Amino acid sequence: MLVAPAGYGKTTLARQWLATRPHAWYQANPGSSDVAALALGLANAASGMSTHQGRRLRDWLGATREPEREVRFVAKFLSEHFEGWPEDGVLVVDDYQWLSSSASEDLVGSLLGIVGVPLLITSRRRPSWATPRRLLYGEISEVGQSLLTMRYEEALKVLPVGNDGAAGALVALADGWPAVIGLAAFTDLSALLAEDALPAELHDYIAEELYASVDSETRIGLCELSLLPTITTRLAEELLGEDRATSTISGGVGAGFLFPGDGDRHELHPLLRAFLVQKLERLDVSTQESAVSRAFEILLRLSAWQEAFELVAHFRRSDLIEPLVRAALDDLVQQGRVETLRNWIQIADSQELASPVFELLKAECAFRQGLHERARTLAYRAGEALDSASPLASKAFYRAGQTAHLTDAPQEAIESFRRARELASTSFDARNALWGAFIANVELEQPEAHVLLEEFEAAGAGSVDDVVRTHNGRLYLATRFGPLEHAIAHARPITSLVPDAQDPIVRLSFWHIYAASLRLAAHYDEAQAAVAEGLKQSRAFALDFAQPHMLVTNAAALIGVRRFTQAAAILDRVQRLSERQSDEYLMMSTRALRCRLLLTEGSPEAALSATTGSLLRVSSKGQNSEFLASRALAFARIGELDRAEELLREASGLSKELEAVSLCRWVQALLEIQRGNSDVETIAVDAFEQTLSAGTFDLFVFAYRLDPRVLSIVAARSSSQEILSELLTRAHDRSLARQAGLSLLPAQPEATCAETLTVREQDVYELLREGRSNKEIAQALFVSEVTVKTHVRNILRKLGVRTRTEAAVLALRNPLIS
Repeated sequence: MLVAPAGYGKTTLARQWLATRPHAWYQANPGSSDVAALALGLANAASGMSTHQGRRLRDWLGATREPEREVRFVAKFLSEHFEGWPEDGVLVVDDYQWLSSSASEDLVGSLLGIVGVPLLITSRRRPSWATPRRLLYGEISEVGQSLLTMRYEEALKVLPVGNDGAAGALVALADGWPAVIGLAAFTDLSALLAEDALPAELHDYIAEELYASVDSETRIGLCELSLLPTITTRLAEELLGEDRATSTISGGVGAGFLFPGDGDRHELHPLLRAFLVQKLERLDVSTQESAVSRAFEILLRLSAWQEAFELVAHFRRSDLIEPLVRAALDDLVQQGRVETLRNWIQIADSQELASPVFELLKAECAFRQGLHERARTLAYRAGEALDSASPLASKAFYRAGQTAHLTDAPQEAIESFRRARELASTSFDARNALWGAFIANVELEQPEAHVLLEEFEAAGAGSVDDVVRTHNGRLYLATRFGPLEHAIAHARPITSLVPDAQDPIVRLSFWHIYAASLRLAAHYDEAQAAVAEGLKQSRAFALDFAQPHMLVTNAAALIGVRRFTQAAAILDRVQRLSERQSDEYLMMSTRALRCRLLLTEGSPEAALSATTGSLLRVSSKGQNSEFLASRALAFARIGELDRAEELLREASGLSKELEAVSLCRWVQALLEIQRGNSDVETIAVDAFEQTLSAGTFDLFVFAYRLDPRVLSIVAARSSSQEILSELLTRAHDRSLARQAGLSLLPAQPEATCAETLTVREQDVYELLREGRSNKEIAQALFVSEVTVKTHVRNILRKLGVRTRTEAAVLALRNPLIS
C-alpha cells in the first residue's frame, strides 16, 4: 500500500515499480463507491491478464436487486475473472480512497481472500481491511507519507542547478511535499522565496505563479481540459479544436501543468485539476457554459456517466440532467448500479436540482428495494410530469405498469403499459411495454393477450433471448388457455438454446413455465428435470426469489409420480418461506396443492383443514378458482355434498383459466359419481375428452386416484387405451393400470436394477439429483445427516455408480419408476 495525501507521487511510483512486470490497472473514481461499478471495473481491468471468457458477473448484476447487500455473491462472480492469472501478475487499484462505501471495501477484502492475487493500492487513507494484525504478520506492507516525503538530496535532483540554498529552504517550507517541489522546479526559486511570508496553501500559490506565466488563450484551454478525466490528443482536439489543442498542450507541458503519459495521453495531477476548475468557475458565463456543454457531450459519448453527473452537479446545469439520464439509465440499470442512482439523487437533493427525472430515479431505486407501492407512485408521477417527447416518459410508465402488476392492480398495469408503448422511442422500450401488457392481459384472462404476443414476436430482432422469451410466452398462454401439448412440442427443441440466452431472468423464466406446463400435462419426470435446471440457474445467479415457485411445481410433479412424502416435505419448506416473505400468492398455491395431496393420500379432514381460513387477497382468478374447487372436493369427501356444490359453483364462475376449468370439471364429475348419478359414464367421458383436448392430464390423474371408477369408465373405450397406457406409465400407477386392464409401456432401464430403492431412498435420490448436500437433504426430510449418509451409500451401490454426480446424471437421464 502507498498511503499518503495528494501530491506524494503514489501513482507515479506505482507505475515505475510495475513498468516491467505484468499488471492490471484499475483507476478508481467517485463512482467506485458503487459496488457494481467497482466489480465491473475490476473485471474489465483483469480481462487482459485472465483466461476467463464468461459474463456471469454482468448477467447477475443486471438481474439482482441490490448488489451492495450481496457482496459475497459479487465477490464470487468477480473471482471468476481472475482465472488463469499469472503468478507474477499484480492488480493495481489507483486512488483507492474513492472506494468510500463499506460494500466496496468489503468486495476488495473478500476478493483478496478468494483469489490471492497480489494487490498494489495507492490511497489517501488506509483501507478498512488493512488491520494492524495483517500489517504485523506481514500480509500487508505499507509505504506511508514519511517515506514518500522528499529529502533535501532528492529535491536537488529535481530543482534547477545552482539553487542549493533555496532548495533547502523550499524543502523545509514544503515539509518535503513532492507536489510543491515538482511545481517549484518550473519557477524562479529566488523570487519565490523573496516573499516575506508564503501562504499556507503553498501548492496553489506556486500554481498561481505558473498559471500567470502562460498566455490567456492557454489558460482558458487548460481550464477547459481540466473537465476531462482523461486527456488525450484526440479528446483535446474534440474539446478545443485542433489548433487550440496543440497550443494548449504545448503550453501546459512547458509550464509544468501537463506531463506526457502513455501514447498520446497527458497527465494532469488531481491538485492541479482542482486548481484549474476553480479558475474556470471565475471565467465569464458564456465561456464556462460552452466548455461544460462540450465536455459533457464527450463524456456521454465515452459512457462516463459518473463523471458527466459530477460535471452537471458541480456547475448546477439542470438543463443537462435529462439528457444524461436518458443516455445512462438503461446502462446503469442493466449493470445493477443502484448505488450510483442513489448517489445522484442525494447530490440532486442537496443542491436542490429539480427535475421529474429524479422521480424516475427514485422509482428505480424503490423497485430494486422491493418497495413496489412507492415505486408505482413515483414512476407514474414521473411519467405524467415528463414531456411526452422524452424517451424517459415511456420508461417511467413501463416501470409504473410493472409495479402495478406486482401490487395486484392489473387493470392499472395494462393502462400504464399502453402509455409506455405509445411513448416508446426505441424498439427495446416498445417490446418491454408489449411484454408487460401481454403478461397483465393473461392475468386478467383477456383475449388481447394472443395478439400482444404475436406483436411482441414480430417486433423481435431474432436474438436467442427473443426466441426463448417468445416460446416462454406461448407456454404461458398454453398453461392458461391451452392446448398444452402443441406448445410443449414446440418448446422442447428450444431447451437446447436456453443456455445461450444472455439474460438469466429469461433463462429462469423459461424453465419455470416449461416445468409448470410439463407438470400440468403429466410429463412428470421431464417436469422435475426442468425444475432442476431452473433451480440450478437460480442458485448460480443467486436469484432466490424464484426458488419457492419452482419448488411448488416440483412438489406437484412429485405427487404425480407418487412421491408423497417428499412432496409434503417440500410444501412444508415452501410454506415457511411464503409466510416469512408474506407472499400470499405462494401461500395460496401451497395450501391448494397440499389439500389435493392429502385427498390423494385419503385424508379428507386434514385436506379440509389445509384450506381453512379466509381467501387470501390474490388477484389471480384462476388461483382463487383452484383453491375453492380443491376445498369443495374436501367437503365432498367428508360427506358434505351440498357445501361442496356451493363452493364448486363459486369456483366455476371465477375463471376461464385452463387448470381451473379442468379441475372444476373433474371435481364436478367426482361429485356426480359420489352422488350415484346414473349418467356418470357420460360425465366422465366428456370430462376426459375435454382433458384430452386441453392436455391437462395432471387433473385426470388426480381424479382417477381419488376414484378409480373414473379410470375404469375411460379405459372401457378402446380409443383411449393407448394414451392411458402412456399416461399411467408416466404417473407410475402400475397397480391401477392392472386393475383397469391396461398394459403399460416398458419400464425404464433403471427400474430393472438388481435391487430397487426403498421409498425413503427414492426421497433422498430426488434431492440428490438437485445437487443438495447431505445437510440440506437431512433438513428437507427431517432426519439426521448420519441417516442421509447411509441412504446415499445404499443408493450408489444399488445404482452401480461411484459418485453423487454420476447418480444425479443418471437420475436426469432415467427418472425413477416405482
